[in-house]
Amino acid sequence: MFIKRRLLVVGLVLMCVCGVAFCGGKNEGKDDPFKDTSVLVEAFVVRVSTEGLVKAGVNPISNAPGGISILNILWCLSEPGFAEVRSGVKAMACHHEESQTSNSGTEYLKYTSESKGMTNTTYKSYKMKNLIEVRPYVISMEDVKLYVSYANTDVVKNEEDSTVPATTNNFSWQGVITAKSGVPVIASAVQNDEKSITFMILTATIQDQQETKKK
Repeated sequence: MFIKRRLLVVGLVLMCVCGVAFCGGKNEGKDDPFKDTSVLVEAFVVRVSTEGLVKAGVNPISNAPGGISILNILWCLSEPGFAEVRSGVKAMACHHEESQTSNSGTEYLKYTSESKGMTNTTYKSYKMKNLIEVRPYVISMEDVKLYVSYANTDVVKNEEDSTVPATTNNFSWQGVITAKSGVPVIASAVQNDEKSITFMILTATIQDQQETKKK
């Protein structure tokens, strides 16, 4: 079971979005049918309990077609305590161009302890980071090839014992996938213990800029 974090978040969050504002750059030829096409890439890191997956009717270590699907993860997210989204990031990029979205900041967690009948309160800072770099290649208006690099630092407070330091999780993935436009896919999964599995879900949605201009 997951317990919702109660964090005291203090600090400055820096948001940076870098990319190409207009499509049709030097990498596209005049005959490229997708030179004016952008792709919205969305990445979410979701932690799912193995108990929830079993309740969803799947074996966490089985192979396709009995393996874990997006529908299984969505079902776990809809049920209290079975899953939670740990981070999310989006980036828009033009066909054949690179784009980057990142945010960083500091989280301050509150710790309390009892000593000689008195309650002592301390705060500890944790550096946070969320970064995605993408380069899409539009194959057709239904299919897209994605080059993706993603990194995230996440902090989980121990809700059962306020004297125990928080756990810092570093998650990263980079690779190349081909996906249907608008259809989420499981790009990566990591299991660090027997209680949960962390998934990275990617969705690439092709945007037709020519159609957008007509509206």
